[in-house]
Amino acid sequence: RQYLVDTYAGFACAYAPACDPHDAFGAYRDLPVEAKAATHLYEVVVEGEPCWWYFDLEYARAPNPALEPQVAAEAFRQTLASFCRDKL
Repeated sequence: RQYLVDTYAGFACAYAPACDPHDAFGAYRDLPVEAKAATHLYEVVVEGEPCWWYFDLEYARAPNPALEPQVAAEAFRQTLASFCRDKL
């Protein structure tokens, strides 16, 4: 495994807006397509430091053909807000 460590701002300045997620790291440039598809970016959360929640909302369209993405996102936001009110 290879890791790139940077601040969020440093990473954004270095790789955005022209970032190709499968070619962002020079060492991965020559890997086969299958290996590139398996790469992921992670955020290191430092104890005691602020961080942002990130939710990657996905659902299968085939079993949910009538579900509109905006409706699903709003239902999620309402559920999250209710959780925060109850638990925080």
